[in-house]
Amino acid sequence: MNQKAFEKIRKIAFNALEPVDRESLTESWEDAVVKESENQFLVTFKTFEDLIKGPLTVLIDKKTKEVLMIQPRG
Repeated sequence: MNQKAFEKIRKIAFNALEPVDRESLTESWEDAVVKESENQFLVTFKTFEDLIKGPLTVLIDKKTKEVLMIQPRG
């Protein structure tokens, strides 16, 4: 996928986050790491609590672009 498509995936993932989680980001949502598998996107956001709880990670269905889950943290 191209960068513009990944930007849309990042935005979907960011919009799925609770406001308190959005406030804990250490980088812009536009800098989130997107990994692609056969059926899903995995979007990882860095936060102030990474060392304690781990990063925020959102799984998105590749076909429907629906959020499947926000992975539990520490």
